[in-house]
Amino acid sequence: MADDLPQLIDPDSSGAWGQQRRAMRHETSVPGRIVDYQNSELYCTALNISATGMRLELEASAPEIGKTPLKKGTSATVWLEDEQAEAGAERELELAVEIMWRTVVSCGVRFRDMTPAQRDRLEAIVEAAVRNRIGAVAVARERLGSGQLQVFQACRDTVRKKLPNILYSMRIELINRLKERMKQAGDEAKLELQSAIAAFERAMLDISTTIENEFLASFEEAADLDVTQELKLDDLADTVSLASILGAGPRRKPAEAYDGNLEGLAHRIDEKLKKHFFELSVRMANVMGHTLDESANSLTPKTATRIFWSGVVEHCDNKSVKRELQSVLFRDITPLLDELYDALDEVLDRHNVPHFDTLL
Repeated sequence: MADDLPQLIDPDSSGAWGQQRRAMRHETSVPGRIVDYQNSELYCTALNISATGMRLELEASAPEIGKTPLKKGTSATVWLEDEQAEAGAERELELAVEIMWRTVVSCGVRFRDMTPAQRDRLEAIVEAAVRNRIGAVAVARERLGSGQLQVFQACRDTVRKKLPNILYSMRIELINRLKERMKQAGDEAKLELQSAIAAFERAMLDISTTIENEFLASFEEAADLDVTQELKLDDLADTVSLASILGAGPRRKPAEAYDGNLEGLAHRIDEKLKKHFFELSVRMANVMGHTLDESANSLTPKTATRIFWSGVVEHCDNKSVKRELQSVLFRDITPLLDELYDALDEVLDRHNVPHFDTLL
């Protein structure tokens, strides 16, 4: 496969990026089905695929009586549709997996005992899915004008100005919560909490830098402000790999720290903000001419949650910090994201973008 397309390097090979938990994930939408050890079958869609595993969105279905499908830690088999299969060949790729986490609507799986032939075929499926995704984005981006970009540049500047205050609030509230726990803790627990505070304080500069860079870069990608995102396959130089454009470079994709525990938190925050975000996104879509890519847009409540969570955990993977971070994100950061939406609405007002209620 050409160097400018996704490559699913064997994660067990020396120096492979797939060797690490944050293996770069290719955003896809590949239909399939999964069958667990109890022979329970669910239809699914692979939303992202890495060298080590996949995140699957599950179709809603009522479980059989007495069965709990897709239990964490159990084995299963996934079949992915292969539209590239040659005539007469099997139209599905069969893969053995282990269930790493599970929620009502999705699950994460890790590949088991994948053969070189299976990896080559999966690589081809990913390549086709990525081509389809970025091709559609490239067509839409060719139609953007300077006036549209000016609006989103103003939105980006507002995000840049608001982020430091959100990060400062996160720091203060998280430390205060840890200190409150110390008041009720015994000597040993108190020492652990003091260590957690110290570790978080040491990491805060790196945490802030990571979150700011991730948040702004994701918004720039969704709003067509990142010049590296002019995704026309024919124009890609050999020195610029598609993998680096899609997230294998210094910037990680927001979903990389996404697991079952985080999904519940992201869903709760999404429920609180989804009405305001929907109204804002309709206005932004009116400027752009098409809906912003939710998987990239850092203003999406779920994506914002993942960015903040992964930014903290990357630099301070501390049990006590993570425990309090969930409360801080839900109770303290969610209202600040709502205020950010208000500020962006004001930007759109200044640029005479029609209000939500006039666009429906």
